[in-house]
Amino acid sequence: MDKSRNYFTLFDIPVSFYVDLSELTSRYLKLQKVLHPDKFASNTEQQKLYSVQQTAELNNAYETLKNPLLRARYLMGLNGIVLDDEQNTIMDSRFLMQQMELREALNTAKTENASSDAVESILDQIDELSNTQFQNLKKQFALAQPDYEAVADSVRKLQFFSKLHDEADTLLAQIEDK
Repeated sequence: MDKSRNYFTLFDIPVSFYVDLSELTSRYLKLQKVLHPDKFASNTEQQKLYSVQQTAELNNAYETLKNPLLRARYLMGLNGIVLDDEQNTIMDSRFLMQQMELREALNTAKTENASSDAVESILDQIDELSNTQFQNLKKQFALAQPDYEAVADSVRKLQFFSKLHDEADTLLAQIEDK
């Protein structure tokens, strides 16, 4: 694999926010078979190391393109835009209110030993808001000249929803284990 190629060219797929996941997976599995370290077991240490490095790069590329949030960040990087999450925390007031309400609902669910239904309701809200942001990303990336500020805004919001979703999933698992 040539390191100068981007992840899309590595898998020979178009550079796009939309990725056919079955095609991506099929190409990943084919490349994985070619590069798997077991194929290099009888080779020199240098060739073995090369195989391990290439397999790691392949796995990273696959995980990046498979995940819409990581894919959006990667596409921005290809266009010279690096999201510095720590530097740009300015969000619109509506989102900040949603964020506080969801966070408060999740904290209440934790402290008041809420039912799994209550947590699932929070998860549904998060999923709905996440879907809205994914639709925004799709629309932006479909444009000939995406508005990367709008893309960055959606990515930041999705990152929040993703983290909150993980926390709610963890809480739901704890409730169901009781």
